[in-house]
Amino acid sequence: MSDTEIQIHRIFINASPEKVWAAITTPEFSRLYGYAGDVDYDLRQGGHFEHRAGEDMKAVGMPDVVVTGEVLEADPPRRLVQTWAPVWIEDEEPGTLTWEIEETADGATRLTLTHARLGDETARHVAGNP
Repeated sequence: MSDTEIQIHRIFINASPEKVWAAITTPEFSRLYGYAGDVDYDLRQGGHFEHRAGEDMKAVGMPDVVVTGEVLEADPPRRLVQTWAPVWIEDEEPGTLTWEIEETADGATRLTLTHARLGDETARHVAGNP
């Protein structure tokens, strides 16, 4: 396993930090973005995280829960740090996912997502190269 693999993604969103936080942490918004599945967070340190498969993912044989993790830090609406482990990759330790949410001077939000400590297979999947 490569524990040095890091992928950083940044986007600017025309929404408040509170709306971006809700989009990340609530199923009402999460099903509209990303992999179109519901997320469930216990936003306390040590709390459980899971991402449930959307219908498209289930149609290709994915299980009901596709990613699990643990909340390491939650500072709404500025920062969320969690472990991140796709269930279909069994031989790698979970990576760390850090969401940094910052309001910009023009009222938009800068979202920086850092995937760190990714194993080789997980890094390929996150990069879109399964």
